[in-house]
Amino acid sequence: MLRLFCFLIAEVASDDRIASGEVAPPEGRLDCSDDQCLQFYKLGADTGQPVIFLHGLLDGIAGVQRLQSQFRKRGFRVYAPLRCGYGQSGPVPSSDRSIDVFIDQLETLIVRENLQRPIILGHRGGAAFAHIAARRLRDRVAGAVIVSGMGPVQKGRSRRLRPVLQPGNSLMLHWRARLEDHLGSYTVE
Repeated sequence: MLRLFCFLIAEVASDDRIASGEVAPPEGRLDCSDDQCLQFYKLGADTGQPVIFLHGLLDGIAGVQRLQSQFRKRGFRVYAPLRCGYGQSGPVPSSDRSIDVFIDQLETLIVRENLQRPIILGHRGGAAFAHIAARRLRDRVAGAVIVSGMGPVQKGRSRRLRPVLQPGNSLMLHWRARLEDHLGSYTVE
């Protein structure tokens, strides 16, 4: 009984250090091809319902790292892969292949880690990847959850609310360099 008590205290202390960012969660790496690899982190319970967290543009795993103890308590095993160009994952492939490469990497992660019908969790910029992954891997995943995902509002009544719902999409910036003082002027005929 004393061993169990000591183990649980150590587990709580470890969860607190991970949640605060003091230490990184356990990580793994998949070598998918010669030039592509996938770095991923494991959070939450050691076993349980698998969840694959797809990060946004700027936040990395910060969105789930602070939830370490809650995932453990609720029995979720969270895998947080870093897309190409992030962390120690491979370089960004050409733009026309980047989504395909990442979905292939997710499928490899599911197979190699023996994940049984994981839930795809897309956060912010990871929402588009989550949506595409859920469609392409529909027979292998339980579903997708999107948190703070955003796509452009284009039609219907929502168009009037675009400035409120998506203020960033209505921002327009005009910039004109004043180089005449530095470069002189010229005339094009």
